[in-house]
Amino acid sequence: MKKYLFIVVIMLFGFASIFANPLEKIQGIVSYSESTTVFFDSEANAMLWIETQDDFMSQREAPALQRRIFAAAMENLIPNMSMIVTLGSDFCVMITRVPNSGQSCLVLFVRGEITKLWQY
Repeated sequence: MKKYLFIVVIMLFGFASIFANPLEKIQGIVSYSESTTVFFDSEANAMLWIETQDDFMSQREAPALQRRIFAAAMENLIPNMSMIVTLGSDFCVMITRVPNSGQSCLVLFVRGEITKLWQY
């Protein structure tokens, strides 16, 4: 009986996390975050997909200095970040969306190095 209860609790937790993405136009949301990691077979295909992310493409791309600062911060928070993002492919796009201004970001990693960065 305990096994079944444990499985039901795990399934409820799993479904809650899968379907927890807030929808637009819902009043009363205090906070949310949405993270997506997509691996591609080439940089060209990654860039084609990035161009479909309108909320980021409407913003100016971050300059090289800001990318280096962002990369250093990522390495401090997550050691070996450059190795981790190459596990799926050499071309990785990471997107984080949050309600706080200036904290949503889209990052393109090419062979573990940040080559493109947008924030809003």
